[in-house]
Amino acid sequence: MKKTLQDWIKANPEKGARRGRTNQFETYKDELKVLLEQGYSVQKIAQYLEEIEKVKFKKKDGQNVTTALAAYLRELAKTHGIKRAGRSAKV
Repeated sequence: MKKTLQDWIKANPEKGARRGRTNQFETYKDELKVLLEQGYSVQKIAQYLEEIEKVKFKKKDGQNVTTALAAYLRELAKTHGIKRAGRSAKV
């Protein structure tokens, strides 16, 4: 069954994981790209989004949960060839 499911996913990539739902950070793509190029950390970008753009992050034990933002920024950096601060390319 697992193999059948994997074959179906390969045959139908447009019906894959996203299912038509856009990412909540897509609206701020240009601003996030500039902040990444300037070398800001995920925490600083999350702070910017909360204070300036009024994007709410769920709180867990008093800290922002920024996993979704970090994943989005990672993909954005990969797409635009931006070297993230403190990161080195794996060989």
